[in-house]
This record gives sequence, C-alpha cells and structure tokens, in this order.
Amino acid sequence: MSCVIPLLAVLAAAPPPAAQLADLNALQGEWTLVAESLNGSRIHPPRDSYRMVVDGKQVIMLAGEEVTARWEVTLDPTTRPKRMDEKADGKSLAEIYRLDGDTLTVAFRNHWNDPRRPTDFEPRDGVGIYVLTRKKP
Repeated sequence: MSCVIPLLAVLAAAPPPAAQLADLNALQGEWTLVAESLNGSRIHPPRDSYRMVVDGKQVIMLAGEEVTARWEVTLDPTTRPKRMDEKADGKSLAEIYRLDGDTLTVAFRNHWNDPRRPTDFEPRDGVGIYVLTRKKP
C-alpha cells in the first residue's frame, strides 16, 4: 500500500545549528493529528487516535498506544518552505513543514524513499498532508 504514516524527518543539507536547534526545540512534546489528506482527499481519522511525540531528534508515531513508527528527524528551517526528512530502517520521507504556534503542518510524498519533496501544502495526487496540534499538559 502506498499510504504512509510519516514522522518528522532528517535533511541532507546542514543548516545553521542555531536555526535548526530553535525549530527542533519548538517541536518537542506530544502532538495530536487533527486533519489529514492523502492523494488530494480528506481523511477523517478518529479523534485523538493518532499522535506524534518528538523527543530530541526522535519522532515516535502512535495509533492509540501502539507505536507505529520511529524516525530520526533533521530539520532545515532556512529554506522556504522549511524542510524536514524522516529516516529509519532504510526508509525515508522528504517533507516540508510549517510551525505556527501550537499547530504543525507537514506535507510529504505518499511513497517511501521518494526524493521529490512537496513544494507547498496544497492537497493533490501523490501528496499527504498532516495537521497536528500540540497537546497541552
């Protein structure tokens, strides 16, 4: 199946450490999936069923309490849009992200190891989009 549940990602370019660290620090914590689209169609996930936890450079995706993926994340906040790549176990996702306060939007190609990165956050064939909100303690 070409449907992918991504985590945040690792970038090949080496952005300035301060900029990368600032965004990585801003992503720390638990996030809840509130909206999703795949291949241009909106998907309605069960409320509060999918979560993402960012701990250091590791991203953990959960469905309920089950861990569905673990990724290492590297960010490049110096590009427009900002870039994020996820890598783990020989799989990778080339993504873009937008962080606006407690809302994180991630766009990715809907196939593992596809080097083409989305250029915007518009739903379309071959692209997945996640919108997550920060879970407050």
